[in-house]
Amino acid sequence: MIKEISLKNFKCFNELYLKQLKTLNIIAGKNNYGKTSILDAIFCFYDVKNPAVLLNIQAFRKEMAEINKNKPFWVSYFHDMDTSQKMS
Repeated sequence: MIKEISLKNFKCFNELYLKQLKTLNIIAGKNNYGKTSILDAIFCFYDVKNPAVLLNIQAFRKEMAEINKNKPFWVSYFHDMDTSQKMS
């Protein structure tokens, strides 16, 4: 069971810390506020040894449209697409 989540430089989050998570948690909020990004982070954590996990997430959601043709798709997983900052 996940008891807490800590994200840094991941997608829309510069930093996020969720604590005291329970067996069942409801993630609610307005559109484009990061609910799906939290799920993406969890998927990446549980499949960390699979380099294709980000492609699988995009394919599952049919998000294969390129955000920026001059950058690799994985750049969109960094906060503000800033790859100079470490993601954790």
